[in-house]
Amino acid sequence: MACLVRPSPKPNDPDCFLGSLGTTLPAGGSDQLQPSSFGKLLGFWRELYPPLKVEGALVVPVVFDNSTDLVVAQVPDDFPDEAVEATLQQLAGNIHRGGYNGSEVHVRLRRLESVGEGVSQPVILGEVIRDLRQNITLPLAEKSDAG
Repeated sequence: MACLVRPSPKPNDPDCFLGSLGTTLPAGGSDQLQPSSFGKLLGFWRELYPPLKVEGALVVPVVFDNSTDLVVAQVPDDFPDEAVEATLQQLAGNIHRGGYNGSEVHVRLRRLESVGEGVSQPVILGEVIRDLRQNITLPLAEKSDAG
């Protein structure tokens, strides 16, 4: 990557991810990156929106996110049923408007169940809707009843 050795990469160089973030290497030849405005912005964002923690929620990996209206997280086989609602609330509460194009994001929790040798099927354990305009999380049934 030629852009890593240039003292100041072009801001919109498509071949240089670091250049597009505004990160530069010091002219003195040091190989350590200096704090960039992008890094400072990330720190500010975390202070502005600290992660929501919901009692009873468990940490699960997000396996799909289309950046528009759907986020899917997958739970392990031994995931307790009583943690489903709290985990959905925590996942949804950590979605902020800045990263999504739509005004509502469906958040699903799924488990994979084996249906044969080498074949599995997703089973949806729960779903909520994160309304980014009102900054609230709605149960799926409540949103369906509202029309």
